[in-house]
Amino acid sequence: MHELGVTQSGTNPHYGAPRNPYDPSRISGGSSSGSAALVSAGLCPASLGVDGGGSVRMPASLSGVVGFKPTFGCIPQSGVLPLNWTVGMVGIRITYQPKVYFPLLNSKNQISNIKLARYGEWFNDCDEEVRLCCSNALQLLCERYSWKV
Repeated sequence: MHELGVTQSGTNPHYGAPRNPYDPSRISGGSSSGSAALVSAGLCPASLGVDGGGSVRMPASLSGVVGFKPTFGCIPQSGVLPLNWTVGMVGIRITYQPKVYFPLLNSKNQISNIKLARYGEWFNDCDEEVRLCCSNALQLLCERYSWKV
């Protein structure tokens, strides 16, 4: 996300711009572009944002998900920094399950020399169901791309 969510590009001067999951040569919009990209990539089913001038809706539209700015008061404002109470509303982004497309992950040649590190104390500090799911995902990635842990 852009610092303080003040531009439509989503470019953060310290970390760059989150890339669009469907076309890495494009941005995912702003201001809260990262959460729109995560929903678009299928990493979470929904995300929250504060929309004053399109901060929820623009990244959603550029990333292929639905962004919604509801009427004031429909979603609680607790915990939200009061930059502009008359315009900035808490909004949501949801996915409609578009076709997942990650061109950089389709070729084993492009990502074959990856080594992953897993710090067991942190990795295992969760519910057993979550740990098992993450372990299985890690194992599948390693098998698919011949990665090492």
